[in-house]
Amino acid sequence: MRAGKKLLRYGPVVALVAISAALLVAAPGLLRIAYIGLVAATAAVVFRQSRPLYIQLCLWLWFLTPWLRRMIDWRTSYTEQSLMLSAPFVAAAISGVVLLRHGRTLAKPGGLPFACALAAIFFGTVYGLLRFTPFEVARGLVNWLAPVLFGFFLFEERRRYPEYRDAFVRALLWGTLVLSVYGIVQFFILPAWDEAWMRGLVYTTFGAPIARQVRVYSTMNAPAVAGFYLTAGLLVCLALLVEGRAGRGKLLPAVTAPLALVCLGLTLSRSLWVALVAGVLYLLAASTGRLRLRVAAVALVALAIAGAASQAPGMREILAERLKSFTSGTQDVSASARIDGHEHALAKLATEPLGEGMGSTDAEHATDGSDDSLGPHDSTLLEFLYSLGGPGTLIYGIGIAFGLVRIFAPRGGTNTRMREPFAYAMRAAIAGFCAQCLLTSILVGVPGFLMWCCLAFALSAAEVEVAQPARISVREAAVGGRT
Repeated sequence: MRAGKKLLRYGPVVALVAISAALLVAAPGLLRIAYIGLVAATAAVVFRQSRPLYIQLCLWLWFLTPWLRRMIDWRTSYTEQSLMLSAPFVAAAISGVVLLRHGRTLAKPGGLPFACALAAIFFGTVYGLLRFTPFEVARGLVNWLAPVLFGFFLFEERRRYPEYRDAFVRALLWGTLVLSVYGIVQFFILPAWDEAWMRGLVYTTFGAPIARQVRVYSTMNAPAVAGFYLTAGLLVCLALLVEGRAGRGKLLPAVTAPLALVCLGLTLSRSLWVALVAGVLYLLAASTGRLRLRVAAVALVALAIAGAASQAPGMREILAERLKSFTSGTQDVSASARIDGHEHALAKLATEPLGEGMGSTDAEHATDGSDDSLGPHDSTLLEFLYSLGGPGTLIYGIGIAFGLVRIFAPRGGTNTRMREPFAYAMRAAIAGFCAQCLLTSILVGVPGFLMWCCLAFALSAAEVEVAQPARISVREAAVGGRT
């Protein structure tokens, strides 16, 4: 009976994998066209049957869709723009059904971050339609809206927080392991499909399409994007490893942490290095007594293992050169270029207090990565001001600020939620991502999905008293447990 139920639950996912694999071999061009439809149908069925499995499916789609796109391009021909990359957004947006059914939550204090975000996005969309084509507006809208809808779904169903948390941890840790192993292999032995894709790019910030000279992006679409997920995975690993009790749930984070640290280094993404350091510093500051010593000890052990591994030929040189850039000032987008870019953009936006509307960042301000110019996607502030204008940015910012206060401000004089390791990790990730908000865009697109997941889980943890059995289950979530 249990086997039959499990087969029924996983059946749609197995079918998606089987059909995609068959089409990749027999008709890759057809898969490029049919992929979004297959993903949408699978996500809709899984969302109805098993919400925890739906959460895992969405995460794995973010992890693997860019890699699948490159495989199809390798089998057929390179395409500069691929609708396949919209598939994870479509899958995440299906959770918008929850908003339609429970929109009244937006009027409650806990729903204010989501209400403000949706109101700001609505403003930017209406204004954008006055200036750009519906297609250009829709392309920007999906990047802004899908992460918020998915985050609202997680928060609205916070009564199932332990169950959803376990599913998220399981998918994130296994996904981080896959990202790490593939990324390290990518650095030393650049696969043919990755090399072919890089040769079609005009970007110079990815390094050279040669083994040991590439900036690792693993199965994802850019080094910084891979770095976002590696950083979150590392912080979850660290939080689970410092938990007092031993258990089989510690094996996966213990194996994953040093590999992820090496892979994060190979992305050469300094902003994500800053995010990780900020996240670890938050864990240290939020901990007390022996727990703080455990955080420091685990972080140092992982760093020592990763440091030893990074002495491999080729890896040592590229990491050493990148570390020197912190003091030499030479950067892909240098500090002076960022300052000048912000000054120029803010001066321009001062004459456009309503911004330019949804879709403007890609329609009018897209950068090709071949120079050091600062684009809107390189700064959360600029992304907001261009797309949402001053009013929208203010409304969105009020919601985020309110959410951060609820997440980080202790209640009753002490913060009892800090005992739950997953809550530690989510808040550390938020702190880390916020630390680089002027270095990249953190609330939109692929990074935005992860950021809103962290916000939703942290808000849920702030409102739900997690029982002792739930604390135990998070240690087991990486290797098994309830789905």
